[in-house]
Amino acid sequence: MGYLALAKKDSWFGFISNKKDKGGDLTTRPDTPDGALTPDNPGAIVPLRSMPVPTEPRYFDKLTAEALHTIAQKKKEMLPSTKQGYEALGTASDCDAEVVADHSNFQIKDAGNALSQAQSQAGVKSFLSELRPGYEEIDAGLGFASEKANKRIDWIEQDLDEAMEILAA
Repeated sequence: MGYLALAKKDSWFGFISNKKDKGGDLTTRPDTPDGALTPDNPGAIVPLRSMPVPTEPRYFDKLTAEALHTIAQKKKEMLPSTKQGYEALGTASDCDAEVVADHSNFQIKDAGNALSQAQSQAGVKSFLSELRPGYEEIDAGLGFASEKANKRIDWIEQDLDEAMEILAA
């Protein structure tokens, strides 16, 4: 299927519409990925609490203090892997952004190339339309020549018929 056939559809690759009521509307902001923070979606401030925070001063017995110490040590051990995990998520997000930017650049280039191809094909059609009068002249000339030849053939047949009548008499 060519570019022109695709352009005749309601939506072309999902990013260009040839409907007059939707095409060219630059006032609508593109969608953002799910969960991405935007001015309209600043997200919630969610504190991270690994352990309950005492709301008032208190004493801890030995067993509770040791349990809290054990949990704190595990959290401390998890800290490097947690940092590594968030760095990996950041790297993946950077890659996602780069891929989307590259795809957007491709869409821009492809749309421009599609227009260029359509313009080239329109130029060919325009040139061929300009040739129509010449073909009409050829058709008219051939029609006239065919009519003239048919008249001559009819004249010759008529002369032959008359000659045959004379010979037959």
